[in-house]
Amino acid sequence: MNEIKHLACPNCGANTSDFKNCEYCGSLLVRFVEKGIDLSQTTYLNNNETYPGLINALKLNLQLQESAKEEIVATDIVGPPVFNRNDIKRDYLSCVLRNGYMNYRDGTPIPSKSNTGLGVGFIFPFYIDKGNGHEEFNAAVEELHKRFKALDCYTLFNERICFFTDEEGNKKGYEYNIDFGKDAEGAARLISK
Repeated sequence: MNEIKHLACPNCGANTSDFKNCEYCGSLLVRFVEKGIDLSQTTYLNNNETYPGLINALKLNLQLQESAKEEIVATDIVGPPVFNRNDIKRDYLSCVLRNGYMNYRDGTPIPSKSNTGLGVGFIFPFYIDKGNGHEEFNAAVEELHKRFKALDCYTLFNERICFFTDEEGNKKGYEYNIDFGKDAEGAARLISK
């Protein structure tokens, strides 16, 4: 007879058998416990390093999903303003989408058990062709990719390798995605990291 395994949720303390999101409070922190990651050594237990306003924006995303039952709901995240001489620039950081409406770079749908909840997908694209400054671009992307892979939450993401061609050349991409469920606070903490 199979015994159901339980974990203590680090957010609410309940014994949960759902290792993706606590079945009682919805927290994704149970994923860290399931993977053996010591949460006391992370920044995911409080909002000290969370982008201001991001939790509320993600909660609004979830509310919009409820009112727009079968519509795509997206929340774009941009970095703080950078002031140049003649303009203000904001760097695009990420887009949080409704689960079930996300695709890989080649258009293949990202598998999801639900059409509600928060999801993020992103890619680290490398040029395959040499020359035209591609080595410099690849080195910069490699540095960002290494920084991402060094994060304590890295193992929570799904990885997929793809090959594609865009207007600038042939590329190999390392795609990552994660389904946060309906945990807006946990999603905001991981995205901020």
